[in-house]
Amino acid sequence: MKYDYIIWDFNGTIIDDRQLCLDILNKMLKERDIKTVSLEEYQDIFGFPVIDYYRKVGFDFNVNPFSELAVEFIDLYQKASLKVGLVPGSLETIKALKDKGYKQIMLSASERGNLLEQVHNYHLESYFDEVLGLTDIEATSKADLGRKFLDTLPKNSRLLMIGDSIHDHEVALELGADCFLVCEGSHQSKKRLEQTGCRVYDNCLEMIKEL
Repeated sequence: MKYDYIIWDFNGTIIDDRQLCLDILNKMLKERDIKTVSLEEYQDIFGFPVIDYYRKVGFDFNVNPFSELAVEFIDLYQKASLKVGLVPGSLETIKALKDKGYKQIMLSASERGNLLEQVHNYHLESYFDEVLGLTDIEATSKADLGRKFLDTLPKNSRLLMIGDSIHDHEVALELGADCFLVCEGSHQSKKRLEQTGCRVYDNCLEMIKEL
């Protein structure tokens, strides 16, 4: 096997929540008389930490503190996220890699309790050796979480990060991991993903032949 561990992002890579996130964002913008955004505009501005992209779309944190916006978003998101389904091809890929004997880790910027609820809802527990999420709902960086996990692994472990965002590439760099990015379900445009210099695939199933 090429890698000892495969580290998966969750949102937009496994769970197909892009349209849900866009719909909630536009609902929150409309209620505040702020211009809504199209999918293309969303993919061009979305990023981590989420507070920065909220600022770009026009939220005024003096009027609506980010902490309050984060709570509002999760209140609208969590229950609905249990019905959106998975990104096409993601489960088949996860199963195929499990069958090949790969150890798979989920690393997400989501709050851990919410993440575990989603993982259980979609019956994903058996495919992952670890499920790692943040301790808050503000979707900052998961790099620190990844580094702490790296400290528990044997030295010189070969790692691959699979994700759908520039941040996943940034995390991979910090962990010394290779990185594959997937467009299907991505919260960012293909053009932005390609600018990282990573291998970019239209869907998860295209990656299997590389592994």
